[in-house]
This record gives sequence, C-alpha cells and structure tokens, in this order.
Amino acid sequence: MLTRIGVTGGIGSGKSEVCSILSSLGVTVLSADLIARQLSDSDPDIRKKIISAFGDRSYDANTGILRREYIASIVFDNAGKLRLLNSIVHPPVLDAVDREIRQLEKNGLTGYIVVEAPLMFESRLNKRLDYVLTVAADEPHRIERVRLRSHLTEAQIRSRMESQIPPDEAAAASDFIVHNDASLDELRKKVVFFHTIFSALKPQTAKNHEHTR
Repeated sequence: MLTRIGVTGGIGSGKSEVCSILSSLGVTVLSADLIARQLSDSDPDIRKKIISAFGDRSYDANTGILRREYIASIVFDNAGKLRLLNSIVHPPVLDAVDREIRQLEKNGLTGYIVVEAPLMFESRLNKRLDYVLTVAADEPHRIERVRLRSHLTEAQIRSRMESQIPPDEAAAASDFIVHNDASLDELRKKVVFFHTIFSALKPQTAKNHEHTR
C-alpha cells in the first residue's frame, strides 16, 4: 500500500516547485488540478452541470473546452458560485485520484506518492491521504511570484488568495510545513530533507484508503 502524501499551499506559495523537486527525486506526483482540467473538458456529466450552473458560454463552441478565464471571472468574486463550482468538480476528482493511486499500486509502485492540490482542505481530499505538507510563504513573495508568471492584477491575485483557506488554518491542519521565502537552492535542500522523512513513513491507517476498496 502506497503512503499518500498531500502537498498544498496558497497561490504563489511554491507548491508546484516543491512537487517538481520531488518528481526529480523519482517520486510519482499526481496533480488534482490537472485531473480537474481533464475531467472538466471530457466528462459529460460535469459539462452538463457546469452549463446548467453557469450558462452555455462556459464552454468554447468550437473546441468544447471549458472557458476557464470566463468561469474564473464569475466565481472568484462570488463565494456562493465558487462553492457551486467546487461541488460539481471536487467529487469526481477525488474519485479519479483514488482510481489512479489504486492502479499504480496494482502496477507494483511502492513507497510513497504525492498528490498536489491547492484546495486540499476545501475539497476534503486530505481525508483520503495519510499526511499533508503545506508550502508556506509570506504574502509579498506570493503576490510577486504570481504577478511575474501571469497577467493577473494584484487585486485579482488577492481575490484568489482570499478564496483559499487562510494560511494559518492550513498550517494548523497539516502534518508538515515547509517555508519558501528564500532561494530555490534553499527550498531544494528542505524538500530533499522531507523526501528522506516521507520515504520512511507508512500509511497511518486503512481508513484513509477506504475509497479505493
């Protein structure tokens, strides 16, 4: 049975960089966001529910792909609509994560696996994992990182930050915390240290894996 390690953190915290380093160390990393994107584009039930909730403009008429910027413009300024979107997408994503892990176990993968999810606690994905690592960074660092990699304004970045669980709550609910306010080299040293710890961990109990049965 694989030990399930969740990696989360607010926008701009550097969780994807942490997962990239773990991947370079040979760890299998599943992205809940990537799975959500794939399902939102391909799952007919999700498509039907999103169109019902947000209208026909939710999907590109030519490609059939979810218009993510359009949806973001609606939900990040409306907590109720964001909850509605999450209620549509989260359950099938959690089930897909379970299926992928189960298949990897059948294929003989051992040790630990990482599941990256920005909405770890909001989706309750943490309930299906053994341990959670939160990547933390101060607000100025987070805003600057997102500003440099995207076209979002500072107001839009702050709006997305506010839509996520507060950093102190995420930290309190986590088993491990890594601070990412220094150089990439420093972050890598910290991640290598955690890799050593994670490699020795065993699954806590079977209850976190019950959905794969």
